[in-house]
Amino acid sequence: MPGPCSLRRSVPAAVAALGLALALAGCGTEDGTPTGGEPSSTPSQAPSAAPETGDDASETPAAPPSGPAVEQASDLLLSAEAMPGLNEQTTWSEASGASDVEPLGACQKASLTDIGAQDVESVSYTAGDATATQVVASLADTKSAEQLRDVLLSWHQDCATTITADESEVGDLLPVESTHGTAEAYVAHFSDPALADAHVWQGVAINTHDTWVSLVVIESQGMDYNYEDGQTPAERAAAAVAARIG
Repeated sequence: MPGPCSLRRSVPAAVAALGLALALAGCGTEDGTPTGGEPSSTPSQAPSAAPETGDDASETPAAPPSGPAVEQASDLLLSAEAMPGLNEQTTWSEASGASDVEPLGACQKASLTDIGAQDVESVSYTAGDATATQVVASLADTKSAEQLRDVLLSWHQDCATTITADESEVGDLLPVESTHGTAEAYVAHFSDPALADAHVWQGVAINTHDTWVSLVVIESQGMDYNYEDGQTPAERAAAAVAARIG
């Protein structure tokens, strides 16, 4: 009897060809290796896909930056070197007796302690007839600090009626760039009988951050007050305090 891989001559050619292909496929060596082929090997496991790095890949969002913490009032106080002068020749010397007992500046109607400050620290400088005074107030919370700032801004709005001099003018409230909190400044000037034709000029800087409020008043005397935009002593003082906050 023919073997399993034999072909019969009486089978038609097309059928014989098909049978031959099937027979050859079923035939092999004793160890199971297909006839005429090499021993099969187990394919290695395909490497896992690399994590996606495109738009669909999930990313852990970075934590938003928080504002710097001001730990004490002295962190915001300007030194004599940092306090802006009237010009490049101004050299400030520290003066004694700076406090928050009396209102600071012609527009302020009360001390910061009188309107809610829990604690204050202050510093004062002199340079000839000019003075520069800074008061830093700490408040119970951020809402209280914002309310104190609102009071200071309302005093600026009312300043034209607060000053009783024969001649006076109150400048606009000017925003000053600050990364954290708010910063603004303005200038007020008024006549003084003791100064003849000269006026008293007061530059006021207000900074608010977290539970802190800083008030700077730089006072001088003179016939005019000529500065480029953004370069008044008050605006520069507000920027200097903002720089200390970060």
